[in-house]
This record gives sequence, structure tokens and C-alpha cells, in this order.
Amino acid sequence: MNENQKTKKPEKRGETTILISAYQEDIQVILKKESKKIDQISLKDNKDLSFSLLTAIDKILKRNKINYRKISKIEAKTTKTRLTSARIIKTVVKTGNYCLTKIRN
Repeated sequence: MNENQKTKKPEKRGETTILISAYQEDIQVILKKESKKIDQISLKDNKDLSFSLLTAIDKILKRNKINYRKISKIEAKTTKTRLTSARIIKTVVKTGNYCLTKIRN
């Protein structure tokens, strides 16, 4: 296994996660609980991608009546996406996960 491949950690029982999946210009924000997809919002890559992602995360949490404190982690999966878009997505994910750890402590 090379260093770019990461082993997937098993999800904890009842764990709620957000997955940001991007393929070319199609971006999806997916809410998952115990590996099952609960809800999804689709976006198109645009100039305000970071704002669109944060708005979509807020909307999906509100629509499913889930408090942000119940989210265990945010993940990203980018395939054939523009480099700038992939970097923005990864930055949103890293920042979100950093904030999640801070509110738990």
C-alpha cells in the first residue's frame, strides 16, 4: 500500500458524517448515518464554491434537524475535479473537522 492510499476506519455505531463528493463540475453534499445515505444536496462548481458548500451543509443539517455537534466528521472525495475546486473542498473539510474537534473539547 503506498502512502496515498489510506485505510478506511470503521465508523462508530450511530456516527453521523458529511461527505462532500465531487466529480468534474458536479458536487454533492451527502449526509450519512451508519454508512447509510440520509440526504443529499447537489451543486455545480462555481466562483463561490466555499460559500455554496457551507450553505449546503447548513441547509442539509437544518432540513434533517441535526445539530452540528452530532456530526462526527466531514470527508471529501474528489475525482476528475479542477485543482482549485479540489483544494477549496479539502480546505472546507479540514476547517470543518478542526471546528468539530474544538467544540467537543
